[in-house]
Amino acid sequence: MKMIRAGSKGLEKIYNRSFTKSRFVEEKVRRIIDDVRISGDEALIRYTRKFDGVKLTPRQLKVSDIEISGAYQNIAPNFVSSLKVVIENVNRFYKKTMKKSWRLKDADGVALGENITALDRVGVYIPAGTAPLVSTVYMTVLPARIAGVKRIALISPPDKNGYINPHILVVRTF
Repeated sequence: MKMIRAGSKGLEKIYNRSFTKSRFVEEKVRRIIDDVRISGDEALIRYTRKFDGVKLTPRQLKVSDIEISGAYQNIAPNFVSSLKVVIENVNRFYKKTMKKSWRLKDADGVALGENITALDRVGVYIPAGTAPLVSTVYMTVLPARIAGVKRIALISPPDKNGYINPHILVVRTF
């Protein structure tokens, strides 16, 4: 492992390179987000084709109820029973670690505390492609539900045929 001392030219060189790269990536992402805000579904379809190599129609952007119910036919039979155990464990863990709002007054009568409030809505990206990360669904959605988030949107890239991984769809139903 190479050691670089703070204040040395080596650190400055690494820092400036990563900062420049970070700024470049941030600008590219900002342009994509702005394009999606302006062009909506048209931009999503264009970027899905560019990044995922899949040509979608506007109708394919939202997963249908039929596709969700059909996902159960495309998974191993014991997946649901294993999933129920996992979800129970994850729920129990997050309920135990959930922070609660609190207030107190110090000796001088000054009010101190934290107000814990859930967001109204969140968007969750579920990686997929060649290695779908099914655990990302329950490790992000369950804590959001426990925290009281009212609306949770899942976003996941399609496979080469334009479909979302069936395991991700099944986990999403719990």
